[in-house]
Amino acid sequence: MKSLTGTSPRWPSLALLSALLSPTVGLAQIANEDDCSGAGLRVYEAGVLHTFDTENATTDPSHGQSTSCASPPSAPGIEHDVWFTFWPTVTGTARLAASTDDFTDLKVFVYACPPTNCNTPLPPPLRCSAPVAGPGLSNVVVVAIPIAAYQPIRVQLGSVPGTGGVGEGTFLFIETGSPPAAPTAPEFAAAQEPDFCDDLDSYAAGPLLSATDRWEPWDLDPNVGMAQVSPTVSLSPPHSMFLDEDDDLVHRLDLTSGKWVIRADMYVVMSVSGESFLILMNTYEPLGAKNWSTTLRANAVTGLIEDLDSAATLPFNFGEWGELRVEIDLDADTQSAYYNSQLLFTDSWTGHSGAVGTPTIEAIDLFSSASSGVFFDNVRITRQPCDGFDDYTAASELVGQTSRWESWNNDPAVDNALVVTSPDPAFNGSNSLLVDDTDDIVRRLSGANSGKWRASARWYIQDTGGQPFVGNSWMLLQNTYTPNGPVHWSSQIRASSATGMVEDFNSGGAVPMVTNAWRELRVDIDLDNDTQSAYYNNQLLYTDAWTTHVAAGGVPELASLNLFADGPGGNTGAFFDEVCVRRAPCSQNADNVSIVPNPLNSCPGSLNRYFRVYDLDSECGIVPGADAYVESVDFAVRSALSPMPGHVRLYSRNPQDPLPFDLGSLTLLHEESITVGNLSFEHVYVPLCEAVRVPFGRELVVEVAVDQAGSQFMIGVNGTGTKPWYFAGSGGCAPIPQEVPTGLGIDPIIDVTVYENPPLGFVEASCVPDINGTGLPGRIHLEGSGIADEPLFATCFQGPPGEFGYYIFSDNLGTIPIGNGVVCVFTTILRYNRPDLVFQFDANGVGVRASTGMPVELPTDGSYPFNSPLGGVAPGETWYYQGWYRECQTWNYTDLVGVTFR
Repeated sequence: MKSLTGTSPRWPSLALLSALLSPTVGLAQIANEDDCSGAGLRVYEAGVLHTFDTENATTDPSHGQSTSCASPPSAPGIEHDVWFTFWPTVTGTARLAASTDDFTDLKVFVYACPPTNCNTPLPPPLRCSAPVAGPGLSNVVVVAIPIAAYQPIRVQLGSVPGTGGVGEGTFLFIETGSPPAAPTAPEFAAAQEPDFCDDLDSYAAGPLLSATDRWEPWDLDPNVGMAQVSPTVSLSPPHSMFLDEDDDLVHRLDLTSGKWVIRADMYVVMSVSGESFLILMNTYEPLGAKNWSTTLRANAVTGLIEDLDSAATLPFNFGEWGELRVEIDLDADTQSAYYNSQLLFTDSWTGHSGAVGTPTIEAIDLFSSASSGVFFDNVRITRQPCDGFDDYTAASELVGQTSRWESWNNDPAVDNALVVTSPDPAFNGSNSLLVDDTDDIVRRLSGANSGKWRASARWYIQDTGGQPFVGNSWMLLQNTYTPNGPVHWSSQIRASSATGMVEDFNSGGAVPMVTNAWRELRVDIDLDNDTQSAYYNNQLLYTDAWTTHVAAGGVPELASLNLFADGPGGNTGAFFDEVCVRRAPCSQNADNVSIVPNPLNSCPGSLNRYFRVYDLDSECGIVPGADAYVESVDFAVRSALSPMPGHVRLYSRNPQDPLPFDLGSLTLLHEESITVGNLSFEHVYVPLCEAVRVPFGRELVVEVAVDQAGSQFMIGVNGTGTKPWYFAGSGGCAPIPQEVPTGLGIDPIIDVTVYENPPLGFVEASCVPDINGTGLPGRIHLEGSGIADEPLFATCFQGPPGEFGYYIFSDNLGTIPIGNGVVCVFTTILRYNRPDLVFQFDANGVGVRASTGMPVELPTDGSYPFNSPLGGVAPGETWYYQGWYRECQTWNYTDLVGVTFR
């Protein structure tokens, strides 16, 4: 296998490679094809920006210069044209966005052509660009194209005849639709905790093997080619791994059971003709026994990702990052390989490559033949943390099908849980787990002895039909578990048919049980600080120590998760799905802090207000010298009348000022409108479109109010023992404490989500946007590090659904009414109007990239749209950002955000 090599000359030096590659990751600079019949440039994947240049393009009458288009109607002709081929990966619709700042008469034709040549004369185009792109956006063209998976289309870019327009530009494809029918595997990326992740960024540029012992040469042979840590191109800056001419690196593993996902991001350099490999080994001994399970090859001659054992292939795109992913289940002896989430093959792990291997993962091997020119980044191995029970045989007992679960004490006499399928409920997929009678099963864990963890499960208590829920259903967590040996519990949570509650068996905390619906049970554990908090249906059950909540003498470790049933009648009708143990998500919540109810009410009929004061430095762990940023407010409220308007206001306060306070002692930071009410208790979640800064050392004050004098409403706070509600009636000003009614189903709380030292140095600037067709003004939100040369991430809100827009910015301010709105950036106005930076408002009026649904990434390093000699931003400079967007036949603008870069 190691004899597989390319036949072309070796790829040139890193210095030359650096000159050939794009200066911006994700911007693929590819040669222009001036001749339709030779348009063989492969654009296999959507979502990556490419450049074009019509400066030296010819105008050939046989290539569509007299062609007209009916969809939409277009004047005949196109000149100074260049050609490209696009290979769709789904059946549906592609949007082609093209842009140039060099001329404003850009024109696009799209054809259905065979993969090897174009007909002469050309057939009528499938689609054409509209004659006029619209006010203010005249150099951005968007064309919608019907596509079929792996049926190529040909794209012709040029200018309107007679205008003489030539120059450089960019284009981007965005696909929507359905891939070819193929089995898929669940994706757990967001939930996984890396067991190994190498992004190459902690190493110095130069020979990789000199920088780390995580990799070694094949067979420990010092004569094997040595890969480089390269700053030339990377998916996660600043470094990646560059391999060429028989470089061959191994990372050894020792995985013997469970489900695993191995990923690597790969970038194949254009104009090479060699081969690059991701190889997975079930047996690997240097100079000894070896057995392959997976051999994936990127073949630069064919432009295909190839599985050498099944002959399965998928196209890849030169000069762009793509992800190789292999999902492995050692217990079930299966594997599935993907490229950019497209299935390449599914087969046995031990037998896919021929000779019978072992159910182990012992090595990752990255290998390149001569002249391959390949970069790898973000090589990672992660354990799948959730069990959805869909990989097991339904109507069969769970224990015995997998080594992930075992009977309590490994006792075969203990009742086993049953994997079930329809008509029984399932939260996700086809199967769930029925834990009834006296079933008692355990999932043992390892390595969870520090850090923050989350144990969770979806829970369904069935209370209909001939077998309603009877007895108790349990999820328990142990900090120590040895079969027939020491066992120490940390958490014991049960659903009780006798009380109709979900209960903490140790503290007495309880919330109402929900029947005939899936609800989440979770326990968030901080082993470093010896704390845990348990929630059912997002309602807090308890917060306590991890090691002593059940009994003294526990250890700071998460050893096992235990599902158990007991009770008279057998406990039928308790189901579990998506049982997970994973690293806890990162968050900081201000909670359990003081409240100052109605400090301003001094007489009947005044507006009812409730204030809560947060000491962010102590409650949220904000480090000295760091500011806090509020991104959302969450509280429980009840109105005693019909729905009425209200508001949430955020203030900062000097902690030395006395209580009760007046408005004169507060600095207003932010205000949001809300609706309170309708006689029922509700959670109100208020996300803030812009993170609100609270300077270090200041307290945060949250005010919740209704805007109707003499109104009646309740708002809750966390307390100890009883949880009081504070109620203000229309006939008085003093709050009246009341206990939470039984069965309320809500843990009353005012809670704010706070994070530290935000990314941006926000600058206050006045810019009042005009309302648009939604009845609201457009708004802009920025995120990022605030460091010069690092990107910003922009999102617009409250815009007209379906309309397009882009971001403008300047280092100066002004006020210019234009279109339907006001331009507040002034003098030198720069535009982020490259196709991949254009946003579109979704159905909720949120402006995001249509290809990803994510905020738009705005470069600040001078790559775009800064043009020489202006360059990128510099530390200490302040720039102001605003959103421009279409609205019917005119345009409008959002409000303004200023950023002082550091």
